[in-house]
Amino acid sequence: MSNVISILLLILATQNAMAGDKIGNGGGLWTCQSNQVLQRGMLVDLYEAEVEFGLPMLSTNQTDVMKIVDDRDLFIKVNLPQYYYNWNKFLTESIQKIRYVNSELTIVDDSLFRVKPLSSTCSTGWVYTQFANFTNQDQILIRADMWNSPTITPLHKAALVWHEVIYAWLRNQYQDKDSIRARQLVGLLFSALSPQEISSRIEKVLSDVPVTPNQPIWFCMIKNNNSFLRYGDYGLNQFEATVKTTQKCQNAPFGFHCDEQGIICEEIKSQPEIVTCQVKNNLNFKSYFEKGRNHLEAEFKTREKCLNEANTQPIFCDNEVVCQ
Repeated sequence: MSNVISILLLILATQNAMAGDKIGNGGGLWTCQSNQVLQRGMLVDLYEAEVEFGLPMLSTNQTDVMKIVDDRDLFIKVNLPQYYYNWNKFLTESIQKIRYVNSELTIVDDSLFRVKPLSSTCSTGWVYTQFANFTNQDQILIRADMWNSPTITPLHKAALVWHEVIYAWLRNQYQDKDSIRARQLVGLLFSALSPQEISSRIEKVLSDVPVTPNQPIWFCMIKNNNSFLRYGDYGLNQFEATVKTTQKCQNAPFGFHCDEQGIICEEIKSQPEIVTCQVKNNLNFKSYFEKGRNHLEAEFKTREKCLNEANTQPIFCDNEVVCQ
């Protein structure tokens, strides 16, 4: 098994180097222009949140875009700690990848939007415009003219940054192939709902599996016997999930201690059961709970929650997990 995995890791690494992440994973705007001059622009995520889902939206007098981005990061840390560790990591990485370009960006049909502003509210008609694109060169290209335009509010620009963050996370963790769920999560993050309501709705969005019966998703988990950390990843079949999970563990510190013989995999059904798991932390004696779309995903998320929220050593969360 170990030799087969090693060969597949080499093949997969070569494919990833050639293909990279899916090109065009970027945010979009609804724009109203007159004589080629931008009159108004709205990030699709926030437009949908307000119009399609009826959410009350945040308002702010803050003009510094990155200050708004940081404010949302702090909000997540305080109110949504179960997501903070991963989202903060993707935030740091995404900001480092941003490049502002004086160029139009290719429209990519991964948005699959369902509502559009009324033509009567723009004399020339609303146009879907690509605001940002993730490229195979591992860059996030943002249209400089749109970014610098005062007709697009700082709040919408900050939401674009978080769109890139959350979409990257969804592609990495859940294999999302379109931006539908990313836009929903961004809309919730920039809503004026209570933290409890935001958390509940995020959980509901994430429980909506983005697969069809012909495209099952598998999840695998592997343990590093030296660090006591567990690593997990997804694939469209068990073999792909096994390879990606093993690769993730082996690329981490002390990767030669990955328990390849003990790797566990489970299929996430197209109509999943929602499982809740519990694990106890031996340092603070607290219990941590998390949900998943099968027992294995719920166990992995529960262990991560114990590790991240307690800010402790992995060995203190290395206890038996109870699920129901």
